[in-house]
Parts: sequence; structure tokens; C-alpha cells
Amino acid sequence: MELEVLHRSTCPEIVDFYGAFFIESCVYYCMEYMDAGSLDRLEGAGVPEDVSARIAGAMVRGLKFLKDNLQVIHRGASQPVSPSIPSDPSSSSSSSPPSSSQ
Repeated sequence: MELEVLHRSTCPEIVDFYGAFFIESCVYYCMEYMDAGSLDRLEGAGVPEDVSARIAGAMVRGLKFLKDNLQVIHRGASQPVSPSIPSDPSSSSSSSPPSSSQ
């Protein structure tokens, strides 16, 4: 089920899934690399309000896509989460700047 959802999660605000493979009893996922790391690295440094708003908006659009199109509620939505981000949002399809559509 999870692999099927990953294959169908084609939305600019969701990290790209390239595929998976199995070795012995382990599953390995190939996903888009978010080179800026996790947002928790910025804790204490302060994030400007406009940047926080863009990040929150992108997260909500990604969650809305999952719910509306795939009838899935991301398990991270119910617990603290620190999303990963690219260092240059324009270089990643997953973290493109918010648009007025969606």
C-alpha cells in the first residue's frame, strides 16, 4: 500500500519518489534528495515569518493533495514533524514556491 501511494504522489509539494528495491528482507526507497536538510536545523536561528508562511503553505497543499486525490492522511500530520527542504527551492519540483492555484 505505501509503495502504491508513493508512486501516485505526484505533486510539487511532495518529495519525488523514484522507486524501491528489495535486498533480502529490507526495502530501500529511492527518493529526491533535499540538500538543505531538515528544518529542525534552523531551530533557535529563527525563520522569517514570510519563509515560515511559505513552508506551512506548501505542507498544507501537499497534505491536501494526499487527502483529496489519494484518500490518505499522512501519518506525520498527527505528530511533530521536521520536513526536509532543498537549499534552492527553484531547483526542486518538491518545494517550488507557492502559487495561487491549489
